[in-house]
Amino acid sequence: MEETEDKVATPSAKYPFLVKENVRILLEAYRDVHRRMFGFSWRKIFPFSLYYHRIDYTAYARFLKEISQKLKEQQEACNHPSTPLETEEEKNFLLSLALYANLLQRSTEHLHEIALQILDRTPWSELKEELNRYHESCSQYTRQAKELNEKYIEMNRADQERAEKNSV
Repeated sequence: MEETEDKVATPSAKYPFLVKENVRILLEAYRDVHRRMFGFSWRKIFPFSLYYHRIDYTAYARFLKEISQKLKEQQEACNHPSTPLETEEEKNFLLSLALYANLLQRSTEHLHEIALQILDRTPWSELKEELNRYHESCSQYTRQAKELNEKYIEMNRADQERAEKNSV
């Protein structure tokens, strides 16, 4: 499992873009774990230890916990910016990004719980309940992503308009 800490964005751009990039990196890491847990794999069909390594749910659970913690840090970065924000659009974008990070963090916690339940060989009925909660949390962060994209477009449009006014 790769460390997410190594990929954190450098402070060469505006603050909202940096936080967005950090959340995007964490989303990619989360999606990778999701894909590895639920995606197609020959080792799930033919669980022969000579040919295929076992799925390491313990490592996935640890990694998901780390991602969850870093998402909480990004929420804090959105709620308490370290630099002053220039426009109302930036503030709206960061508020939307904070909500998105919160919903993604909840999904990460549900996936973490699923990994632990698989390790504990939890009965299917209980695992299915957690899977349903996970599915709902994924739906919530996906819906929020649409609003986040709109806020991002508004913020970029405002930056372009301000740049055009300054160049004239």
